[in-house]
Amino acid sequence: MEKVKNREQAVEVLQEIGRTLYQRGLVNGAEGNISLRAGDGTVYISARGSRLGALRPEDVAHITTDGQAAEPGPEPTSEYLLHTLVYESCPELGVVLHTHSPHATAVAVNRENVPPLIDEMTILLGGGIGVAPYAAPGTMELAQGAAQGLRERKGVLLANHGAVVGGTDPADALKLAGLVEQACRVFLLAKGGGTVHTIPPEAFERQREIYEKKRGR
Repeated sequence: MEKVKNREQAVEVLQEIGRTLYQRGLVNGAEGNISLRAGDGTVYISARGSRLGALRPEDVAHITTDGQAAEPGPEPTSEYLLHTLVYESCPELGVVLHTHSPHATAVAVNRENVPPLIDEMTILLGGGIGVAPYAAPGTMELAQGAAQGLRERKGVLLANHGAVVGGTDPADALKLAGLVEQACRVFLLAKGGGTVHTIPPEAFERQREIYEKKRGR
């Protein structure tokens, strides 16, 4: 997908992302925050306190990569640092989604890394899903944990908080957000049913090569 060139396009894309996340049960109420990188390098991001499932034009802030207002409008989410630092650290990413989906949040509370259980995890996410150390919402420490996690994988859990995924475009990011939630659900179910068996090492290496090519590395 071509990057957005103006506010109207950005609002439409973010509204569709928010609706989809809500319909899939990945966010609820004022949980989570979403953003996209525009063609000029600035960031359109959900505003503080906005409801992603019913995002209005006035719920979209426009900021520079250092967090300053790119145009008059609402304040960005208090976790804007998470988004801007991810974009700075991962220039190939164009969309960042932070969700509080239930199974991903449960695993984040357990603070357990999810090993590569299903093929899609390695091919699309890059492997297992790690848990970044606990940090208070809105802090630079939280942003750094998310950015560090997304340098190697396209999804990371935030301890006692939720999940973050980075996609090349909206469709990619939405697919990854759903995959993180599904992988965490499978992990919890597998743990309850007995031994958790991971993808064999030789298969993991082949799948990781596919991931690296997809990410352009």
